[in-house]
Amino acid sequence: IDVKSQLPVDLNVRRGSSEGQAWIGAALRCHSSLRPAVLALKMFLKQRGLNETFTGGVGSYLACAMANDVAQAGHGHGGPGH
Repeated sequence: IDVKSQLPVDLNVRRGSSEGQAWIGAALRCHSSLRPAVLALKMFLKQRGLNETFTGGVGSYLACAMANDVAQAGHGHGGPGH
């Protein structure tokens, strides 16, 4: 939880694969609506207690992948990595 705003935050600094980080960056550049869609999805999951991966929930990378898949389906092309 951010001390100043009292909002829950999900940060991942220099962890995970650089390939995953590059893919997320490419997906965000490819689909302008992806960032707000991921934030909305993360809020939805948080409200329902489905955001913690250690309890079987959906983490940030999977949330990005899910939102990207929906964005790709709406645009009729593969986007990054396809």
